[in-house]
Amino acid sequence: MPRRLLPFLVAVSLIAPAVRPAAAQAPAGPPPARTVTLTLEESLRIALTRSPEVRQAEAEVEGIRGKQLQAEGLGWPQASLTGVLGPSPRARGDQVSSPDDQYSPDITGVFVLGALDIIQPVFTWGLIQSARLAAEHGVRATKAGVEVKGTEVALRVKQAYWGAVVARMIRDFLVEVREQVDQAIERTARVVEGGFATDADVYRLRASKGELEKNVNLVERTLDLARAALAAWTGQPPGTAVEPKDTTLPAGLRDLRALELFVEDARGKRPELVQLREGIRARRYLVEVERKKRWPLFFMGIVGSAAYATNRDRLDNPYVVDPLNHVAIGPVIGFRYSLDFGIAAGRIREAEAELQKLEALQEFADEGIPLQVRQAYGAVVEARRNAEAFDEAHQNAKRWLVAASSSFDLGVGEPRDLADAVVAYARTRGEYLQALYAYVVGLEQLAHAAGLDVEEVRRLVPEIRPGAGRTAGGPG
Repeated sequence: MPRRLLPFLVAVSLIAPAVRPAAAQAPAGPPPARTVTLTLEESLRIALTRSPEVRQAEAEVEGIRGKQLQAEGLGWPQASLTGVLGPSPRARGDQVSSPDDQYSPDITGVFVLGALDIIQPVFTWGLIQSARLAAEHGVRATKAGVEVKGTEVALRVKQAYWGAVVARMIRDFLVEVREQVDQAIERTARVVEGGFATDADVYRLRASKGELEKNVNLVERTLDLARAALAAWTGQPPGTAVEPKDTTLPAGLRDLRALELFVEDARGKRPELVQLREGIRARRYLVEVERKKRWPLFFMGIVGSAAYATNRDRLDNPYVVDPLNHVAIGPVIGFRYSLDFGIAAGRIREAEAELQKLEALQEFADEGIPLQVRQAYGAVVEARRNAEAFDEAHQNAKRWLVAASSSFDLGVGEPRDLADAVVAYARTRGEYLQALYAYVVGLEQLAHAAGLDVEEVRRLVPEIRPGAGRTAGGPG
């Protein structure tokens, strides 16, 4: 009988680590001071609302909106006002004669000078339109980036949530099996007195129980990690553990749609692809912006200046203007052109390189995302088949255990038969829970790979608004 317990112990050691990835990011700590019970939706809403990753992505959206404001401002008049105050050389007389010398001025007063330029772009070769479109697609790309981070956070929370649920189920199951092993030890001790077994059978059972205790402790630690992870992601106070409200894994095994339908969903809904498509459009317009900057900017506007000095006489001759004592303003029309040697060409090349990087990344995503969907789809199909097979095997093992226990109580069964039934019952139940966890988490991973979880995140995360704040925290 002890030898037949080894497969069960191996099965238990395989089940317990299966929930570790869901809580791998939470450090172990002291026992929680209190427990907060949350549903999956509550956990998701709180985690998404307070996630630093989501808030960082939202800040990027606000940054691009700032660039959008700059692009909109390019088409509006640009005003420049300058005011200065300085010492004024004395100037008396007029444009014909003056008692003061230009080269030996006497500083006896101060002057105030103001200059005003109002420039309205008239023709920019499409630069303003390209800048606006680049900013618009940039905002869309960064919004998709928020959804990328949101779906990643949601998937991680779901893994931790269902990991805590399955760890609790495994713990309760192991405690049940431990009680059955204790009963098997008592029964074996009784049959030793009748000469139907030896003391070695009892000793070996007791020694194997230590391996069972080790796996119970392992599952307890895994459960604590999953609870701590949920507490950290939902912003609970230190020492608080989050207890999932669900007590069992969803046991319903449903049929999946065709694989190609999931791949089609991924191509249209996956936020990473949306982010890349909008980012490429934005980069293309930015390339056009850099190219159009090399052309002259035609404008119309108003240019004027006024100055007054306390120690200078005013000149009325229109041909002679005193820079420190005059008034001049009027409409103008002209162009502005900047000539550089290699700077504009370098900026164009830099923008084109950034565009090429995104295009290469899009090609990689177009090939990798369908493969990711196929991988997630295959994992769900495999987990479902395993769950169905081990569920049926567990039902048969339960019937076997009842029959073997009855035969043993009546004195017509062998201890080895009872031990084999216990081992089969434990192993099939453990394999079933492992397969069911893989199926539940696999469905979430498939939905993530196909972009089907985007709508859930949009429903749970408040709409992003300029300047809108977020409230972090969770239930007290």
